[in-house]
Amino acid sequence: MKVTILNCFCSDSVTSGNPCGVIQDFLGTTDEKQQLAAQLNLPVLVFISHHDGSIPTLEYFYPNAEMPLCIHGTLGAASVLFDIYQVKNFTCQATAGLSLNLYVDNDVAQIRLSISQKLKDFSDIHEICHMLGLQEDTILSQSLPCQIASVGSPKLLIPVISKKALMDLQPDFSYITTWSINNNVNGIYVYARDLNETDLFYARGFNPKTGHDEDAATGVAAGALATCFDMKHISIEQGESLGKPSMIHVTRIDEATVLVGGKVSVVQANMDIRKLLAS
Repeated sequence: MKVTILNCFCSDSVTSGNPCGVIQDFLGTTDEKQQLAAQLNLPVLVFISHHDGSIPTLEYFYPNAEMPLCIHGTLGAASVLFDIYQVKNFTCQATAGLSLNLYVDNDVAQIRLSISQKLKDFSDIHEICHMLGLQEDTILSQSLPCQIASVGSPKLLIPVISKKALMDLQPDFSYITTWSINNNVNGIYVYARDLNETDLFYARGFNPKTGHDEDAATGVAAGALATCFDMKHISIEQGESLGKPSMIHVTRIDEATVLVGGKVSVVQANMDIRKLLAS
């Protein structure tokens, strides 16, 4: 059994991007997939299934849970599928029933997504301060949207006043996990807007219930963030706090559609899983 390891949403740094693993035609059960994801302990392990010539189906397993959608995992799978089909665009399906339109051009992969949940304002400052480890509301931005939004996996989007405030956060991961489960939201995305470039944002993504407290790049949250602004294009820098600087690009196609993408780099192709587990 072989796995391809990739970094997705890479910036110019050699250590950049969010890692994922991609496996094709694994015949094991859901429990076995979850067990393998826990053993490999990558941010996400994507299983590609081909059934009787139908379009490929993608399943996403984090170390602690199966998720309905993972954008960086999808972009990693797109890179693998491009090597198979040698076409620049194709369609997949997520196990949640979402149809995924993928585009690959050299080392850049993109996914077209529908806005699946209307914006819902969130104003419980006490809850937000508890999640971010704040004693009082001193760094939250009053001029930017604080909302729950989704392009396939709902996120709570929380604005802070500056990049420094973002980097200084001390999130309460246990509380974020409990809040996320109780509110049927897949983690929080804390963001700040660049003071000089209005289309540039900085962000940190926390979804500890998956098994990793913080993400180096969170494509579903970046796509959700784009729905909050009347802008054609935004870019989000993420992962600096983890030493994995990443860059996500989101283009608003129309009122109901966004295109999320970035650079993808293959770390190791067709690696024997037994050797990886033994390393």
